[in-house]
Amino acid sequence: MDQRFSICRLRAASYGSVLGLFAITLLGGVVCELLTADEPAAQKPLVTISKETTRITAPLKPSGYPDYLAAINLRQKQGVKTERNGAVLLVQILGPKALQGRAREYFKELGMDPLPANVTYFESYSDYVLTIPAKRLPPPNEEERGIEDDDERLRTIRDRVESQLYNCLSRPWKRAENPLVASWIDSQQQLMAKLKELEQRDQWYHPWLAEQNHGRLFSSISPLNKCIHSISHYLAARMMLLCGEGNYTVAAEEIRFGLLLCQRIKNGPLLIDDLVSCAVFTHLVQQSLKYLVHHAPLGAVDLEILHKEFRRITPRKIARAVNENERYFGLDLICNLAEFGYHWTNLNNDVGDLQRPETIENRGRYDFDLMMTQIDQYHDLWMQISEIQDRKTQLVAIKEFFDRLKSDCKNIESNSLWANIRLNSMTREARSKVVTAILARLLYVPTPLAAARRMHMLFEMQEISFALARFHAKHGKYPLKFTELAEEGIIMQPFDLDGEATLTYRSDGKDFLMYSVGYDDIDHGGFSSGNFAGENFDDYAIFSPNWEPKEPKLEEPNE
Repeated sequence: MDQRFSICRLRAASYGSVLGLFAITLLGGVVCELLTADEPAAQKPLVTISKETTRITAPLKPSGYPDYLAAINLRQKQGVKTERNGAVLLVQILGPKALQGRAREYFKELGMDPLPANVTYFESYSDYVLTIPAKRLPPPNEEERGIEDDDERLRTIRDRVESQLYNCLSRPWKRAENPLVASWIDSQQQLMAKLKELEQRDQWYHPWLAEQNHGRLFSSISPLNKCIHSISHYLAARMMLLCGEGNYTVAAEEIRFGLLLCQRIKNGPLLIDDLVSCAVFTHLVQQSLKYLVHHAPLGAVDLEILHKEFRRITPRKIARAVNENERYFGLDLICNLAEFGYHWTNLNNDVGDLQRPETIENRGRYDFDLMMTQIDQYHDLWMQISEIQDRKTQLVAIKEFFDRLKSDCKNIESNSLWANIRLNSMTREARSKVVTAILARLLYVPTPLAAARRMHMLFEMQEISFALARFHAKHGKYPLKFTELAEEGIIMQPFDLDGEATLTYRSDGKDFLMYSVGYDDIDHGGFSSGNFAGENFDDYAIFSPNWEPKEPKLEEPNE
């Protein structure tokens, strides 16, 4: 399976609400067909190239259509120097293999010399486990002993060893508990020490590359973003090992580099960069930082240093993340329809039977300038929705937005003869508007807004966590109520994911528990099963050592 990190795949996975998945399932053939269509013969673009229609007039593809992917890369790398670019440092740590066959393009875009192939680079834990000799692996458990095939049994043991990493990310541990994870950390430590150079690398530019050399924004990839996940696992596991061994000061020093990594990533051009930064923060910093602030015997100076670094990664406002670059996705998709052509009802996802693209003559049945204007208007409306602070008000606005899209689609939502007949019976203007509305249902799904809101909530809760730690350092106890923080001149806004209800906070002075309910809007007492996607128990909690939330008992169903 192709593991490249593409915007198309990330949107399908990370933005996967029910509505979003429905739209992607319905329209997946559209994107697939765009990616496989033959290059058209040279012709005058069917879209007017102007600031009013296409938003950009340069750079252009050889076909004369706007190259939105190149425009984003050009805008993002403006003023970035290779020696100050944090992405260059990560590439030097990860090596050319991590760039998945695109190393030459990547090096050129970053302005760096090619890296030698015969040098040791960072190795993910998954790859490391594959190199462990069988004799060093733990003996098979009872279930594994029942597997007759030797190769299958060995694969199963390696899978079990690989899963041990996740036990090392959320709580302190010792070498004797997970010797293979400790061995992996030791093997990467000298190389990963280079991350300290992020302090001097205060800029960030990593190019998005087009698949199949078509320059299509919707299917562009970023190999670097995929690798960042493995780096965050290394940092989190190492910090929790340091805490387990009592090296709290070293752990506090090294968590700064995780925070710097989050700060650099969020300077990327797209909402996806914010979400990747959020994922790094969630999987790397959330557990380690919570532990260091309230469980480790750090002094006031170390806490202040941690707090200062933490504040440097305050996430962008949601509306800023849903920005002009995100607007380009819709414009780029319409331009690709004009350039390569397709008939949206010629889809059969069950058997993968994609019809050939529309001829140039048939593409004249659509007013692409009108479609560009309409997709632009949809984005303006989506921007307005993203600026709404109250979650319930925002949910109402999202519903109204999709009700409008459904109405604009004229209820044409399936590949059917009736859909073809209805489209063919429409005027050119009406047909263009309907197809644009259908494409908008692919582009705009609500999950990114919810994820961005949760990211802000996590940061706000961690900010309150530092305030609680300062209160405890001064008074030798935790406040019984949030109002006591205000009396100390610490102004907080303890709002949870709903944007209106106060966070749940409990304290007896000696210990405390602070938590917010998750996406399911159900109070689980602060317990989380660790699934960020919001399945099972998904409360988010910060607590002192003795008040860790317990897993709630599920009620037995009535027979």
